[in-house]
Amino acid sequence: MRRDRNEAAGRIAAGQHGLITRAQAVSVGFDSSAIHRNRASGRWCTVAPGVYLVVGAPRTWHTNLLAECLSTGGVASHRSAAALLGIGGFRRGPVEITARRSSKAHGSGSRVHEAQDFGLIRPVTIEGIPTTPPARLAVDLGSVVSFERYEAAMDQLLGRRAMTWDDMFDHLMSHGRRGRNGVAALRAFLDQRLGSAIGDSPFEQWFLRQLRARHFPDPVTQLQIDNRDGTFLARVDVAYSAERLILEMDSLEFHLNRRSFTKDPTTRRRLRRLGWFVFEITYDMVTNDAEATFRDLRELLTERRPTGLIVP
Repeated sequence: MRRDRNEAAGRIAAGQHGLITRAQAVSVGFDSSAIHRNRASGRWCTVAPGVYLVVGAPRTWHTNLLAECLSTGGVASHRSAAALLGIGGFRRGPVEITARRSSKAHGSGSRVHEAQDFGLIRPVTIEGIPTTPPARLAVDLGSVVSFERYEAAMDQLLGRRAMTWDDMFDHLMSHGRRGRNGVAALRAFLDQRLGSAIGDSPFEQWFLRQLRARHFPDPVTQLQIDNRDGTFLARVDVAYSAERLILEMDSLEFHLNRRSFTKDPTTRRRLRRLGWFVFEITYDMVTNDAEATFRDLRELLTERRPTGLIVP
């Protein structure tokens, strides 16, 4: 029995940089007394609360990083994630993780970040360590390094196709509540690289993807609206023509400072006389309460649909 549990513990530790947790030890047959004896004899060395290093295994940077993750239920993040992802300029120094709950780091210079949105992280395993994925790193890294280093790191990840522009913008929208650390750098980076994209802003593209995901009818894009005499009035990016409903992507908060045609009072009056309604959708609306925004839009479509049309 002892041999079986020792062999099982060895297999676990072999796959975890020499580490085993208390819960794992119990699962293969160790009780509290046996765990205490292994610690007292030096066969197991405590490296973090509830995490032990098996005798003979080297204590490496990976060991220290994984021990913090196992002890807190967290994931490697920020500069440690950048190092694991092989981003130039990030060395394997003091470990850095993100966890759901508040917890103290147990190594010299180590740091634990507490994340209220921890449930949104979909970790990837790199060198046996649960790690924030590249797009989540785009949210986090800017809070701990200069913008110059952040920008260089993002360029490397994009260049290697480890993530896409859509990945970055999706993470900005899902994580980007006002005041969250790191979001300002991501927003500035996207604004710098994509802010001049007329009629094809990342905000607009995100919203169109959300419409499809939520089973809305497909809108018309780049719709020209004429006056009653046939002269040109405006070209709108997104609209539902049958319902005479214009979706105005006002991404001013995201600093994509494209002036909207609907800001012109004369154009707005003419649109209203032609029966058009402008529904403004701002960055704040979808980050503060996306569900309310889409619910309001569905109600508008239902109210304005011509007889015989059904909005799902």
